[in-house]
Amino acid sequence: MPRCTSEVDLYANAEFCPGDASLPGVRPHFYTIKKADILTFPAVKGTSATSMGEVCVIDGSFVLAESKTWKRHDLIDGESEPSCESQGSEGSKSFLNRVNLVLPGTQKEVSGLIALLNNDDVVIAYPQRDGKIRIIGNEMFKVQFELGQNGGRAVTDSAQTTINASVTDVCPAPFYEGDLVTADGTISGATDALVPVVEDDHE
Repeated sequence: MPRCTSEVDLYANAEFCPGDASLPGVRPHFYTIKKADILTFPAVKGTSATSMGEVCVIDGSFVLAESKTWKRHDLIDGESEPSCESQGSEGSKSFLNRVNLVLPGTQKEVSGLIALLNNDDVVIAYPQRDGKIRIIGNEMFKVQFELGQNGGRAVTDSAQTTINASVTDVCPAPFYEGDLVTADGTISGATDALVPVVEDDHE
């Protein structure tokens, strides 16, 4: 099969050195954007990547409609969990990517959030503990939501809102190194930090 053997070999060593840390969980916040507010979806590099570590990296940034921004939502620290698993038949396999997000309380704002998500088409961005942002959502498939609230009973119980989001994708939740434009400034997908504003020295 000459066509197959001529393709770039992306396989490489996957090594983990003693002393390296891979911190579990996500940072205590995440971002959302309505799919209707996205003008252009950047693509996952996939087999066009030049190295194995770039296969699941998104190339470029989301282009949003004018005045539209990503919205940030707070989480209960240490309660949220991402996961994924392979699915499908030989030749048509994909990944089912999931993230379980636990928000504090059942107040009006979080109740309104899950009411809106219940029938909408939304993309989610969540930062790993190391600050690298990953994406739940893509142009091909709609994110599916399971939403709920638990108001607790005893004074020692917790009141919380739960968002379980899942979507089919071509790889585990892709890494996003582009920009997230928010009302508070532009967030770097590589670090989950505000991008410094460069002052123009020219009048």
